[in-house]
Amino acid sequence: MSNTIKHLSIELPTEHNVTQIPKQRSKWLSIIYNFSSETTAHGLPRIVHSENRFNRLYWSIATLACAALMIYFIIRAILEYFTYPTQIDISIESEWPQHFPAFSFCNVGGFRLDAFAVPFANYTNSHNLTNTNDSSTVYLEQIPYLISFMRDLFSQNLTLEPFAFPLSATLVSCSYNSHQCTTADFVPFIHTTYGYCYTFNGKLKNESEGSVRDGTEYNGLGILNLGLYVHSNQYIPYMTDSVGIVAVIHDNTQVPLMDTAGYNLNPGQKHKLSYRKKNYDFLPAPYTLCESKTAPWMQTMFESYEKFDYKYSKPLCIKLDAQIFTYEKCGCVNPYYWDIRSVLSPKTNTVISAPLCNVTNNCYTEAASAYINSTKSINKNDEASCLQECEMNDFIIKKSSLATPTLWQLNDIKSFVENSSIPQPSDWSTSWPDYILQNYLAVSVVRETDVVEKNIQSASLSIGDVISNIGGQTGLWIGISILSVMELFEMIYRLLRLIKRRNK
Repeated sequence: MSNTIKHLSIELPTEHNVTQIPKQRSKWLSIIYNFSSETTAHGLPRIVHSENRFNRLYWSIATLACAALMIYFIIRAILEYFTYPTQIDISIESEWPQHFPAFSFCNVGGFRLDAFAVPFANYTNSHNLTNTNDSSTVYLEQIPYLISFMRDLFSQNLTLEPFAFPLSATLVSCSYNSHQCTTADFVPFIHTTYGYCYTFNGKLKNESEGSVRDGTEYNGLGILNLGLYVHSNQYIPYMTDSVGIVAVIHDNTQVPLMDTAGYNLNPGQKHKLSYRKKNYDFLPAPYTLCESKTAPWMQTMFESYEKFDYKYSKPLCIKLDAQIFTYEKCGCVNPYYWDIRSVLSPKTNTVISAPLCNVTNNCYTEAASAYINSTKSINKNDEASCLQECEMNDFIIKKSSLATPTLWQLNDIKSFVENSSIPQPSDWSTSWPDYILQNYLAVSVVRETDVVEKNIQSASLSIGDVISNIGGQTGLWIGISILSVMELFEMIYRLLRLIKRRNK
């Protein structure tokens, strides 16, 4: 009896057999199938090579979920870039040589009584505002008509210069780096509170950058010494409650902010102002709403600084913008901002000299309130008329003082006062030492260090950061790389070529 052993032959599918399956499909499905099975991206090959429907469903859900999360984080990364986030980079650098800053000062008395009293009394009497026979002083009942008097002067194209304390009668002594300086080294400007003020080392128009003094001039260290006499006996009564000088150290190309940044310097002391420089540099739009250029309509804000080559100033821009707003509403401008009277007419687009509103006219006060309300309604992301400066140089000041003058200075100061154009008090001959102590002061402006703190704004996110973020998200969630994208482009190219062949 013979036994027959039957051999069972089982043929397993090979890779060659598997790859033959897509050939039974249409060519375009074959291209997609090949891409899905061979791509370096994760998920798709798992779906294509799944052994059963449950395994295919599992990988399909997992791939779609990861793709959705990837798209979410990519969109968030792109949106975050378009918020234009920034950061401030602080660095400490030595700047040598360094420009000596500008120094501006004003006499808080504003206008001198001996020149002002008679014209003012004539005005108030002629307009039946007051009735006084004494024109040697100013009385309390006359003060409310001060702005009206100035308005009348400006309507006649007259200036306030005859009423100012001249620098020649104020500047007792001046030296820069131990070399004598004179009144010719100072340039006047007008301030609504203090009248005529004076600036040393401001950048002037039609002059090169080299015209600004360096701290190393005359081989010095950058030290300005001034002796000043304020003539408080000629202060107009009731116009001020203090005696002395208001001074500001500022950049050579920036407007001096006497009201907000000024240091009050009282007589009887030698004040030392030690400064160190601090720089701010902001990115322009869209990162920061800031301004670096002065638009044509803003040029008139430098009306009181016509000799200086100053850059854009936000505080001045706000004053000018308020004046234009008032002119549009009232046909005149705020009389308390009498230093800015030239405005750009909204109808003719030309610069005109606008009249000052009458003090009794409520229109300018209502316009001022309306302007403030309009600025409050502006969102911080809106482009307002007056933006922050893109670049600023600030000076950190340390102030100290000593008693002055000394006994051996008194005679020289006495001689200066007696030779000035401003009358002395009636009891000067007997009380002059007391008057000098009450009116003389000295100022020393000294650079503390040549080290400058620079605050530079930079973008927190660059295009490269966004691309890296997107690449990280795609690689994390579904393993896509640049090569995966190239594979996708190859598949699209093959599909387009197939469509083109079928259309022939």
